Amino acid sequence: MPKHTKKQMIRKKTTMKAATKESSRANRRAHVRIATSGLLVTERSGEFEFVVNAGNISEGGIYLTKRLKTTDEPSRLRIHFSKETMDVLAQPIHDEVEVGGKSFGTGYGFIQLSPKDSSTLRQHLGDLN
Repeated sequence: MPKHTKKQMIRKKTTMKAATKESSRANRRAHVRIATSGLLVTERSGEFEFVVNAGNISEGGIYLTKRLKTTDEPSRLRIHFSKETMDVLAQPIHDEVEVGGKSFGTGYGFIQLSPKDSSTLRQHLGDLN
């Protein structure tokens, strides 16, 4: 049996904790996340406007990369799908920052989606998948 250094054991334990945490987070999600590439989102928060990339999207929310929440208040998001845009109201839920800060973003949950908006969103998710 190979011997591991203390540093290797700590790294292995940390990796296992992160995998368990990610697994438990995925298990409590109500909707399947679809990874995106090049999906732009314009966020309007108060008097500020930001254009960022979406890392993933689902029927319940969206993860915006390179963006940290500046408030707990809902934001207006305009999602730029390939053939049309969709405006939604979204609540910032959590920030994620990787060690070293090279990767970061904020998860938003959609709120007050009309049945028509939900249907339109499902159609676009099918196109992305």
